[in-house]
Amino acid sequence: MFPVRFQKESFRIFLVLSERLNETGIVKRERYHEEELVHRGVDRLEAERRLLNCRLGSFLVRVRDNGNLALSIRANKGILHIKLELRDDRWVLGEGPSFGSVSTVVSFYRSHELPIRGAERMLLSSPLLVSSSSSSQSSLSSVNSRSFV
Repeated sequence: MFPVRFQKESFRIFLVLSERLNETGIVKRERYHEEELVHRGVDRLEAERRLLNCRLGSFLVRVRDNGNLALSIRANKGILHIKLELRDDRWVLGEGPSFGSVSTVVSFYRSHELPIRGAERMLLSSPLLVSSSSSSQSSLSSVNSRSFV
């Protein structure tokens, strides 16, 4: 079962809006569905394990024990964990601006520096998406009308 905060909040679904080619000609998506972006059942240590051998800027978004979200990112000094808070129905990362969806937060920080000590001059690069074989994926059907993105 999901934390109470997740169950009570009403979130809108932010659909995949666009794709673009990056400098290597590979399609780079700018928006993600909540089902593929937000990891459930992944604690801090598991996030660190998953990101340890990834390139700088790789990240995942996970649900914390208290129902809030965290952005875990591979940085120069190891893995950073940053609270992604819901304030007045808007998502805020650190001391940065607020956004209407988690997907918009991710999109913004893929082209703007993170407002976090230890991640200076860093952009989000590659998301670790929820695996289609993940057990947390199957439990989403009961809450598909509520979304973080």
